[in-house]
Amino acid sequence: MRLLFVYGFAPSGHASAAHALEERARALGHEASCLDISADYHKILGPAINNLYLALIQSFPSLWTTIHDNESAADILSNWRKVYHLFAGQRLLEAVARLKPDRIVCTHAGPFAALTLAKEMDGLKTRLIGVCTDFLPHPYWAVPGADLYVTANAAGAKMMAKRGIPRKLLLDAGIPLHPVFDAPPDKTAARRALRIGRGERLILLSGGGRGLGRLAEACEELLSGLPQARLAVVCGDNEALAGSLRRTLPARRADVRGRVEACEMRRLMEAADLMVGKPGGLTSAESLALGLPLVVFDPIAGQELANAEFLSRAGAAVVVGQPEELPALAASLLRPRRLLTLRRAARRLGRPDAGARVLEAILA
Repeated sequence: MRLLFVYGFAPSGHASAAHALEERARALGHEASCLDISADYHKILGPAINNLYLALIQSFPSLWTTIHDNESAADILSNWRKVYHLFAGQRLLEAVARLKPDRIVCTHAGPFAALTLAKEMDGLKTRLIGVCTDFLPHPYWAVPGADLYVTANAAGAKMMAKRGIPRKLLLDAGIPLHPVFDAPPDKTAARRALRIGRGERLILLSGGGRGLGRLAEACEELLSGLPQARLAVVCGDNEALAGSLRRTLPARRADVRGRVEACEMRRLMEAADLMVGKPGGLTSAESLALGLPLVVFDPIAGQELANAEFLSRAGAAVVVGQPEELPALAASLLRPRRLLTLRRAARRLGRPDAGARVLEAILA
């Protein structure tokens, strides 16, 4: 079968999910490819929209939260589909015609909305599947026209049904992860590989693929407040931050990395006792799959705030507001009984089989 996985921009959880499904499909002998709308078709407009998004979430978070969560705003902005279809949708349809996929899978709401309109207005016959990569879908996912809508959990499916998507088109299958997260965790082997001592505590910090948030402040507070702890810090594509942290943090206690591959991230998560950082859908789902508790710090307005609330209610994460609060909170969470409770909650919520389940549904 020929599969096309579409997302909006990279680095992002949307891109990671698409490439994870692509790799799974190829391993089963299917012809699979990914299409990055921003990089492949909108080399000027795509980065401009992305920069606007980053400016909104960093400088005007309350405004972005309003736009993100407001049903009326979603209804108004749904007209963007028609504008995109009129001025640029043909380029996307030409790509589909050239690749001739049997299935189109969107892991990002933007191109998903455009393609649902193409099915409605242009008679696009290819089966279209939307895969939400956050724990709760925002209103922009609830557009009619797709053949299947995949949510991270039953709560997400219920929200989509309330927004008008027929129940028979909804599948609660989880957030698809890279195949390296399929196997059960081996904490002892991971800690041995990273040379973590038996009595040492390892705290993993991540700013997502872009290295966003106050990671430097968080590192300083944790190193000064927890003298026995070691840190592993993932800065993603933020090379300036990685370079700065390598210069300022003691190398014997802080392992600073830039972009990491899936197998490397898995090893860090296996070895860690706590994960501190942004609650992006993919990173959080990876942590839960390995039973790693989360300390949510500096969530992005909109989808990450929703993820934080969902994880906190489930008992798998604790939300903290300021860097100076981290040492005391981490110390309390690292107590054996408390840590065991958090790990159990994370495992209950984790869905390491999600990637296989989602691909099975796509192929069915």
